[in-house]
Amino acid sequence: MFYNTRSASKMSISEDLKEYFSNLIKPLATSNEALKNMLEKMQKDINDKFESLIKEQNDKINELESSIKVKDVVIPNLVIQCDDNSQYSRRSSLRVHGVPVKDSIDGNENILTTLQECYKSVNATFKSEEIDRAHRIGPVYHDKDGNKVRSIIVKYKSWKAREEFYSKRPKFSKNKPVSKSFSVSVDLTKRRYELLSKAKRVVTGNRNVNYVFSNINCALGITMKDGSFKYFNTDAELDDILN
Repeated sequence: MFYNTRSASKMSISEDLKEYFSNLIKPLATSNEALKNMLEKMQKDINDKFESLIKEQNDKINELESSIKVKDVVIPNLVIQCDDNSQYSRRSSLRVHGVPVKDSIDGNENILTTLQECYKSVNATFKSEEIDRAHRIGPVYHDKDGNKVRSIIVKYKSWKAREEFYSKRPKFSKNKPVSKSFSVSVDLTKRRYELLSKAKRVVTGNRNVNYVFSNINCALGITMKDGSFKYFNTDAELDDILN
């Protein structure tokens, strides 16, 4: 489309130049053949020069357009690949939400003691040696009782230890609420978290969709009404599922 437009412009410029020089020559060269030939040659030389410059510019524009098209494909793929690598490094971590901050006398919370209480509430066995590190993360907010709350991120030394706690996490359901005061989620990258949030919004009211989820492997998926699972990692894949 762009090439045709430029070609039309090129032809228009060339024709305009020819018409301009023809009109210039007519009054000057009616009685002087040598002058007429000289002006016609000048017209041709200038017109050829303009056409050459236009072709050169068109070639450069075509080259830039091709480069942009390649980048439009390569860059998004690189972003997803880097995000996948970042997500893989998070597979050994979990996030615990809704746990009030328990400040000690010296102002420093013993995060392992706080985690141990979470484990106890879901009848899970807590072993501090299985935890690589744990700390509070994210914004601070206050719950309905006025307690200061901030999420906890826990990095495990083994997949098994992570899976054991995740499998015993409080299960929340609209039809069967639980009294547990915290929730547990996988540690998603910002891109995946935003994609998951978007999916939850756009499936609302979709008669073919049961619910949206992220599994223990940090993969994003949709459970369909027929019981099948469909996984997605990009906006395009999500659109394909819903359409």
